[in-house]
Amino acid sequence: MLKIPSKAIRLKPFEEIVGELHELANTDGLTARIGNVSVILPREMEPELRPFIGSRIGILRTDIPKKEFLFRVLAGQKVAPMTAAQDLCEDEQISNCSEVI
Repeated sequence: MLKIPSKAIRLKPFEEIVGELHELANTDGLTARIGNVSVILPREMEPELRPFIGSRIGILRTDIPKKEFLFRVLAGQKVAPMTAAQDLCEDEQISNCSEVI
């Protein structure tokens, strides 16, 4: 069961959270425990994030229409290693950088 601290955060535009994705829970939205922080995300992200529980991820909030949240899986955890270019996610066309919403 997800232990939601009394203060779950909402990312502001261009804020990023990076850490191990421990749990997901549907509360008033989708609540994800990343590292030791709980963050509220859109429910639509759950199917994209669920396979990466236990992996180190980064979620970035943007002001880009229809791409308000971007996430990436960082090398060194449950997923296959990425090349350095893929890990940097410098180009929006890199297939590892998932665009959500």
